Amino acid sequence: MTDLPDFGGDDVEIVAREDITHPPTEDERSIARHSALQILYEVDCAHHAVGTAINSHLIENKLSPKSTRFMQSLVTGVVNTSRTLDRHIQPFATDFPLDQLSIVDRTILRMALYEFAAYPNTPLSVIIAEATEMANLFGADGSTRFVNGVLASLLGAAPATLRAAIVPQPTDTGDEEDHATEAQPPKPPTDRT
Repeated sequence: MTDLPDFGGDDVEIVAREDITHPPTEDERSIARHSALQILYEVDCAHHAVGTAINSHLIENKLSPKSTRFMQSLVTGVVNTSRTLDRHIQPFATDFPLDQLSIVDRTILRMALYEFAAYPNTPLSVIIAEATEMANLFGADGSTRFVNGVLASLLGAAPATLRAAIVPQPTDTGDEEDHATEAQPPKPPTDRT
């Protein structure tokens, strides 16, 4: 009754299983961003308390003190400013209301915008590259292009005004150790004659 051939047990070909592995993240700030994304996802999805989610994550994942500080800053900053962040993101993510976006995409956008506002020494290109990398690793098909497009449009529009509207006092300490790869060029000396 069917047009399909009848296969016997000898006809089965064993196909090798392919495991897709991602290269380990080496940069401390990237590690902190990935951890922050996981914690914020848990807080948004399961409605766990922020402190409980951070503590659970730190028990399961050993982060350096520097990564821990940056991760905690991102998590608490995003949680405390999420309504403001959403108000600025929504005009650039017009296809859906933000509450209908995937939790991963919404969280990545919030994190990138918060980092842009709170850490002005971090170059815009680094923020967008890190966000699109996380979208590629953790998001669905199309997440990378969506996150990249929204951030490029959003962060290109009136950056100084945007920063001040989200975080009036940036948390960036200017610590050279925290920004070794993101250092700003030195200012030229002033003439004192």
